Amino acid sequence: MKIKTIIFLIFILQQLSANAQHFVETDIWLADSRIKEGAIYFGAAKNITNSAGYDSQPFFLNDTTLLYTGIREDLQADIYQYNLIKKVNLKFTNTSESEYSAKLLPNKKGISVVAVEKDSAQRIWSFDLTGNNGKVLIPQTDSIGYYTWLNDTGFAAFILTQPPSLQMGSTLNKNTKTIAKNIGRCMQVSSFGNIYFTMLENDSVRWLCRTESSGKITKLIEFYKDVEDFVLGNNNIVFCAKEGMLYYSDNNFNLGWRLCGNFAAAGLKNINRIALSPNNKHIALVNTVETKK
Repeated sequence: MKIKTIIFLIFILQQLSANAQHFVETDIWLADSRIKEGAIYFGAAKNITNSAGYDSQPFFLNDTTLLYTGIREDLQADIYQYNLIKKVNLKFTNTSESEYSAKLLPNKKGISVVAVEKDSAQRIWSFDLTGNNGKVLIPQTDSIGYYTWLNDTGFAAFILTQPPSLQMGSTLNKNTKTIAKNIGRCMQVSSFGNIYFTMLENDSVRWLCRTESSGKITKLIEFYKDVEDFVLGNNNIVFCAKEGMLYYSDNNFNLGWRLCGNFAAAGLKNINRIALSPNNKHIALVNTVETKK
C-alpha cells in the first residue's frame, strides 16, 4: 500500500471513527469582513456546517457560493456548496472517488479538485459548474496533496514526497520542477503572480515564503508555533490564525503579525484554514473542536 494512502487512512480514522471515545469535529464558520490597510473589521461568526464529521478546505467559488470538502459517517469525501444568500448546504459532487481541495478552473467554466482514485492515485480532476462530468484533468501528475493555479495551464502543487515538496507543472506536458522542499499544505498566488507558501526550517520554525521572478525564494515572516495556514486579502495582506485569534501582516512584513480579530468568545478555539470571498466581504474560518462521546 502506498504511503500516501496510509496517511489518508490514518487521517480519516482519527477524524471520523464512529466508535471512538474521543474524536475531532471540524466545522466552517462564516463572518462578514471589511479589509483595508489600517482598517480591518470582522462581524460575528456563524457556524454554517454544524454537523458531525469533517467540513474543511473552504474555497469561494464566487461572492455568494462557498465550496468545501465534507466527510460523513461513510468516510466518503465529497465537495459541498453553501449558498450565502439562501443559507443552505448542498452536495456539489457525488462520486465513488473522494474529492478534496476544490478550486475554480482558470477558464471559470468548472472546478478542479484533488481526487483519490480507486488505485490510490491522487490527481487533479475537473467537474462542470453543476458538479457533473468529472474527468482526470492532469493525468501525468500523481501524489498531489494540494495545489493552486498559476495561469490557464500552469499550476503549483504540494506533492507527497518525503518530505513534501512544492513542484510547478503544466497541463500541457508531464514534466514538473521542484521549487522547494519541506513545505506546508497552504499555498496562494498574489496579485503579482508570486507563489506564497510555507516552509519548515530545521523541522521547527515555519516561514511564510514567496517565489520571485528571478527564481529566488524569499523568507518573509515567521509563523506562530503550530500555525501553517494563511490567506491573501486585498493588496496582498496576509492573514493567519492562532487558536481563536486572527492576525494580519501587510506585504512589507516589517511590523510582524498584528491582531485583527478575536473569535474565541464565539467558541472558536482552534482556527486553522481560512478563505476570503473574491470581494473580501466574507471570511470562512475552519474550527476544530474536540468532543467526548
